[in-house]
Amino acid sequence: MSLPEAMNNYGLPDETTVRAKQDALRKDFPTFANKSAEDLQDILTYEDLFLSYFNGLDQVQMTKTVQLELEQGNEALSRRILNQEPDLAQLRQTIVDQQAVLDSLTTNFYERIKTQLDVVKPFAPSQLLGELQREVDRADRESDAVAQTFLYERSQHHAATSSPAGGEEATGTSSSVAAPGMDHDQFIRQFKNARKQYHLLTAKLERTRADPATLDGLPTHTLL
Repeated sequence: MSLPEAMNNYGLPDETTVRAKQDALRKDFPTFANKSAEDLQDILTYEDLFLSYFNGLDQVQMTKTVQLELEQGNEALSRRILNQEPDLAQLRQTIVDQQAVLDSLTTNFYERIKTQLDVVKPFAPSQLLGELQREVDRADRESDAVAQTFLYERSQHHAATSSPAGGEEATGTSSSVAAPGMDHDQFIRQFKNARKQYHLLTAKLERTRADPATLDGLPTHTLL
């Protein structure tokens, strides 16, 4: 039955649309199809009746079932987590203990590395070359000292014997003028030995600088 033209002016849906919505309502909520207008009015009027009817709907029952299952699952999961708390605490303590051991081992490792570096530091190429250079300088100073000592003693002796007082004493008692500490032969022997040591060390230093690989594995005393 179509609505009069005057009622259609209110924008009401046509009969086809109304029937389609009624069919959809019966499909989604089939229990409404068996309710009279008075029953529906009572459901809307009385809250307890509405709640009773609403809670009896299949969709609501299914939703409550799913909710109950989720609650039970969450409760079971929470219990398992709580039961595992002692194990988790023990694992945390184990991690703390192992971290302490790791820190101790790390500290010991770096201390040993430092000790090793301190041990090998004197045998580093730069250290060995420096030590060899110091020995070269020492040998040079020693040879110069031999020459300077000889020249000084000779000059002192010459001055003593050349002075008038020294000459008079020489004609009298020659023991009053001290003789030099070393003669020419002694000087030449000591000076040659000192310069020989100097040249040997200089040759080693030049050879080592030209080929630093000769320092590998050699202690200081082998270079000197």
